[in-house]
Amino acid sequence: MNKQTLVCLDRDGTINKDVGWLGRQPNWRELLVIYDGVVEGICRLKKAGIPVVVTTNQSGVARDFFPLERIKEVNNAMDEKLRKEGAELDGWYFCPYLDREYLEKYNIPLTWLDSEGMRKPEIGMIERAIADLNLNKPYVWVIGDKAIDVQTAINANGSGILVPNEKHPDEDEKVDVDEDNVFVAKNFLEAVDIIINNLNLKINNS
Repeated sequence: MNKQTLVCLDRDGTINKDVGWLGRQPNWRELLVIYDGVVEGICRLKKAGIPVVVTTNQSGVARDFFPLERIKEVNNAMDEKLRKEGAELDGWYFCPYLDREYLEKYNIPLTWLDSEGMRKPEIGMIERAIADLNLNKPYVWVIGDKAIDVQTAINANGSGILVPNEKHPDEDEKVDVDEDNVFVAKNFLEAVDIIINNLNLKINNS
């Protein structure tokens, strides 16, 4: 395992098609569709020795759209689907909590307050993954479909790769592509190419 690099993937809209609160629908298993290129991309990262984890905000729990166990069910179903195709992830992390602004806006009990900095763009989930995997101050990459994912990477002193999709096609207007650690890719495989190429560049220059 390459303990100098960690790749964090958003879930809905990045790994799978964002159907809106996946798990809320009775037929959610039928709606679980993995995007083309995701399996191949994860396999390429793992072949390079890079640990890959999922870090996903799942406030549908706090909003009472579904129970906490449903998130685990969805994650397990997705993990099983990926593993069957040969894509093995190193961890799944999710945050069911909200910040105070959202709690007040939607009149949600304070028991769902994110008091540990887990909700993206905070980096609590990333820090937990680093500790669980016993990584040595890795350089963090975050791939996601929203500007908040890029900001999470920046907050972790890493690099963010935005992959806009059909549901959020204008997220690229919310990120600063002039920054050295901000990228926009047309699809998941292109995002993986960016990471692999940057890793190879560092190796060749070392």
